[in-house]
Order: sequence, then C-alpha cells, then structure tokens
Amino acid sequence: MIRSIHACGGDLTNAAGLDAICQGLRMTSDKDHEALEKGYMIYEALYVQLAVEDLPAPGRSCV
Repeated sequence: MIRSIHACGGDLTNAAGLDAICQGLRMTSDKDHEALEKGYMIYEALYVQLAVEDLPAPGRSCV
C-alpha cells in the first residue's frame, strides 16, 4: 500500500498510518473475515469523508 501511494506522489505519513491500521486489525482479529469486516467499515468511513471533502479517495488512479 505504501509503495502505491508513494508512486502517486502521496504523503507517506498518511500511508504509514493506514498500514498501521491494517496491521492492528490483523492482530486484533481471530479470523481473516473478522479483520476484513472491521477494515471495510474503517475504509468505507474514510472514503465517505474524503468524498465529502472532495479529496482523492484511496484506490483512485493517480493518472
């Protein structure tokens, strides 16, 4: 994830935070599907907030 954001000229400080969230979700979940459910909720909330602010959302192409 960090390499993708860096390749698009993104702020690595934010990328490191997103990576830490993903790692924490894996460590606090007993099963993969639990981590995915938690992560989906977090990233959906982030996507909605970025859309409201009209900022580039995660996953959008940088080209």
